[in-house]
Amino acid sequence: MPLEDLLKTIETLQARIRDHGVLLSQNEIRTRYALVDPLLRVLGWDVGNPSEVVPEQDASGGRADYALLDGNGKPAVIIEAKRLDRSLTDGLHQSIAYCVGEGTPFFGVTDGRRWAIYETFRQVAVNEKLVTEVDILGDSPAGASLKALELWRPNVVGRHSVVKRPVEVPAAQADSESSWIRLSELRVETRTKPEWLQPPSGVQVSTPSWTMLAAHLAQWLVDVGRLSEATAPIQVGNRYVLAPEPTHPDGKPFKRVKRAGPLFIETNYSGADTVRNARLLVERAEMQPSDFRVRLANRG
Repeated sequence: MPLEDLLKTIETLQARIRDHGVLLSQNEIRTRYALVDPLLRVLGWDVGNPSEVVPEQDASGGRADYALLDGNGKPAVIIEAKRLDRSLTDGLHQSIAYCVGEGTPFFGVTDGRRWAIYETFRQVAVNEKLVTEVDILGDSPAGASLKALELWRPNVVGRHSVVKRPVEVPAAQADSESSWIRLSELRVETRTKPEWLQPPSGVQVSTPSWTMLAAHLAQWLVDVGRLSEATAPIQVGNRYVLAPEPTHPDGKPFKRVKRAGPLFIETNYSGADTVRNARLLVERAEMQPSDFRVRLANRG
C-alpha cells in the first residue's frame, strides 16, 4: 500500500466529515459506508471478502460490527463502529467482552473520525491497553496516516511475534508545536503518551504507545547494528528486557513478547518501567539517552 494512497484517503475523509458531518452523525450505517469502510480498504482489508473481513460477526452472545481475520481465518481484531460523534467509551466494555470470549487479541472502537485500538489480554487497566488513537480531523493527514498503520493488514496479521519496522520520516517534518523531551529526562505523566522517537540519525520513528516505546527503540538499535546477540541478554532485577530467547532467568516465558531481528523483547512493563528500559537499551548500545528525544501527545 503506497503511503500516498493512505494520505489521500485521510484527506478525503476529512473533507467528508467537514461537509457531511451532520448527516453522518445521524446514522451508524452512513458512518460505516462513508468513513470506516474506505479506511479499512486502503489499509489492505477487502471488506467484501469474507476470508478477510466478517461484518456483523456473532461473538459471545453479541454481535461485532467487523471482525478482521488473521491468516488462519480467526479474528485478529474486532471493531465496534458507532455513528459519527458518538462517545467511543459507549462500546468499549462490550468490545472487551467480545474479544475475551472469542480469544481475539485486539479490539477497536470508532465513530469514523476517531479510532481507539486496544490489546485485549494485557493485564492492566483498560486505558493502559491502548495501542493507538487516531483522530482523522484532529491529527494532521500525515500523523493520522502513520498512526492508522497499526491497522494495516500485514501489520495486524504479523504483529503477534515480530515488531514491525517502525515508520520513519525525516526529522525536518517535525511539527513545530510538538513537545520534545530528551530520553534522559523523560517522565511518564497522566494523559500523555509517546508519539515519535527521534534517534540521533535524522529520522523520526513512530511510537504509538508507552508499551511499544522500548520495542520500537530496540528495533531501531538492531537495524543500525547497535544491538545484537552479542549485547544480550539485558536484565533488570530477575527479569530480562531483551534476550536471544523469550525466557526469563527463572525459566518463565515472556508475557508480552515482540521480536526484533534475532532478539526478543519483553514488553509487559508499565509506562515508567518502559522508559527505564529504553534508557537501558540505549546505554547497552553504547549511546547516550540524552541524544534521543521523544515527542509526546496528549490523550485529551
